[in-house]
Amino acid sequence: MILFWFLLEDNVEMIEEYNEEDNFISELESTPDKSLIKLLLHDTDTALNIKSSLVIKLLKAASNIHIYYKNKELRNEDVISDLRDGDQSNSKIFQVQLSRK
Repeated sequence: MILFWFLLEDNVEMIEEYNEEDNFISELESTPDKSLIKLLLHDTDTALNIKSSLVIKLLKAASNIHIYYKNKELRNEDVISDLRDGDQSNSKIFQVQLSRK
């Protein structure tokens, strides 16, 4: 089970110039701490996009990855930016933190 939450922009090292190629390369890299993962997302990314990134980082099949937000399992087609609260920024690029439980 993977839980995630949005990081506030004050706590996020925002990339001033979003470089999609650099982001793609970082998503392909494994991560040493698999219990806490940060991902940079675009406002059109879905739960399936998160699963695709986690497949490489966790070396697990996508069918074995279940993503939860506020105690609700997300469907593959759920758009992550739609889950942001009103007090969170509506920027096109944002960061989430994921935790394995």
